[in-house]
Amino acid sequence: MKAQGLLLLALSLSTISLLNAQIVLEYDTVRQRDPHQVNRELMTLYFPSGRLYRTGVLLDGKKTGVWRTYYENGVLNSLEEFHQDMPHGVSLFIEPNGTLRREVSYRYGQLHGLLREYGRNGRLLKEEHYREGQLHGRRMLFSEDGKVQEEGFFKHGLRDSINRWAYPSGAVYVEYTYVQGNITGPFRKFFENGKVQEEGFYVDGLEDGSWRYFDEAGRLTASGNFVRGKKTGLWKYFNADGELIRTETYDATGKLLKQNIIKK
Repeated sequence: MKAQGLLLLALSLSTISLLNAQIVLEYDTVRQRDPHQVNRELMTLYFPSGRLYRTGVLLDGKKTGVWRTYYENGVLNSLEEFHQDMPHGVSLFIEPNGTLRREVSYRYGQLHGLLREYGRNGRLLKEEHYREGQLHGRRMLFSEDGKVQEEGFFKHGLRDSINRWAYPSGAVYVEYTYVQGNITGPFRKFFENGKVQEEGFYVDGLEDGSWRYFDEAGRLTASGNFVRGKKTGLWKYFNADGELIRTETYDATGKLLKQNIIKK
């Protein structure tokens, strides 16, 4: 809501009073000193054509408050809040057609809060949450037609909890579990029809524990165990009728010891 309010405020402000101001010309720059506050001045920059390019307030020579930048045709390009020369607050970046391209929150120069990016058609393409310059919270990426392509969660810049990636259609493709940036926990991979293709567990990025594999109709095709990324013990393979057709036995190092063909 704050971002929308700032955008409306910026679009409504079309003139700036120059009364009682001391004006110093510096090429395409006008600096207007505040007669009531000597350390405060309004800076205005112009395109070579004479059209307004950028305007904002300097306090002790540092950007402060809201600064606005314009395209040469007069359309607002950006609106940024500053504190002592650092981005602080909401920054908005706008397309030449007037649609919002990016909105981002800062705290004393660091990303802090919500970040959103939009396509030229106005659709949301990215949404992220930050805390003190690091990703923290939910992150979502979207296709140009609005389909979710990635959904994840972060803590202090590292992936955490369940993270999902999708097919172009928006159907979930794969689902990993993270703990402090490491793939650790349940895993599932899907066919585009929503049926599970693989499911198992990871520990520090390696398959570990019981795993199962399925065909596109949801029928079990194989099952077995991993230890630190290596097949171990007895593995079973099944046909479309659910019949056991083959077994394989592996040692603790992942070496195949024996294969038994039961049914061709």
